[in-house]
Amino acid sequence: LKQISMDKYKTAKKVPVPLDGASLVKACDAAAAPSLQQDRPADWDRKVWTEAECCSEVSAVCAALVAPSRKDRLGSWAFDKDEPEAMRFVAAAANLRSRVFHIAPQSLYEAKGVAGNIVPAIATTNAVVAGLQVLELARLVNANCVAPDTEKPRGDCGAVGRYTYCHRFPTGRKRHLLQPTSLEAPQSGCYVCRAAKVAVALDTT
Repeated sequence: LKQISMDKYKTAKKVPVPLDGASLVKACDAAAAPSLQQDRPADWDRKVWTEAECCSEVSAVCAALVAPSRKDRLGSWAFDKDEPEAMRFVAAAANLRSRVFHIAPQSLYEAKGVAGNIVPAIATTNAVVAGLQVLELARLVNANCVAPDTEKPRGDCGAVGRYTYCHRFPTGRKRHLLQPTSLEAPQSGCYVCRAAKVAVALDTT
């Protein structure tokens, strides 16, 4: 609400619409959590929950997590897509937030698929970036820029170093996925590049 009142979304195509808390509380009291319904259909997890059902689901998960048999784990819970309570909470909370930002909500089954793909995607991306960093470091070492050998002339990191951009699709005539580019020269107006100082004083009286 504060960001909306500050016109932070004035250039957005769709302005977020906050959910009405009082209405959700009433609806939550009237609706039962889909995962706890005794006569639920076999494909209950493929149905998109309503706002009331999402609230009931979040409430049911919170009640389960603070049960006497699980109180010793409070503060140490870690997300696990294979843990029913974790996925129920994430699916319900994400759907509530999706409705605020005009994003199509998803079923519990679809949310499991998204959660299952996030960890491998992050791990793959981190591995690619780490590999590129090691290759760049090897280039700097070979050029005597890092840990220089006193018997050889020291290399210029600015001339040897490269930015490496990863393209989503092959580009150019050679269909490259990686595009190394030279580093930019120091800018005279940059306080990081140039030897400049700014004196800052704080009056605490």
